[in-house]
Amino acid sequence: VVVVVTRYFGGVKLGAGGLVRAYTKGAKIGIDAAKVIEKVMYREVRIKIDYNQLGKVQNEIMNMNYFVKDIIYEDNVEIIVYSRMEEVKVLTDRMIDITSATAEINLGEEFYLSEQNGNIIL
Repeated sequence: VVVVVTRYFGGVKLGAGGLVRAYTKGAKIGIDAAKVIEKVMYREVRIKIDYNQLGKVQNEIMNMNYFVKDIIYEDNVEIIVYSRMEEVKVLTDRMIDITSATAEINLGEEFYLSEQNGNIIL
């Protein structure tokens, strides 16, 4: 951990002891405001379905606590979901199951996202 405190004023008027106290206080404020985050590997999963399946699929994705990045409405509906790497197969298998294998599922890129207390921080 590195803490950098920048002061724009505080020269000789504070004295050596005053400067030490000021820098210490600044560092303490920064450390107290800091949060522990975890970097977790995710994968983008694109699920293309018919409009009549949208409600069921959206409900299932929400119940499974996946993060929906975007929904694209065109001739079909494409739902872009962020899934932890270890949960991709569970998601894809469930989407195939509830759509009777009519969903078109494409796996996108892998990337790290920041999490705090199990929630994605964007």
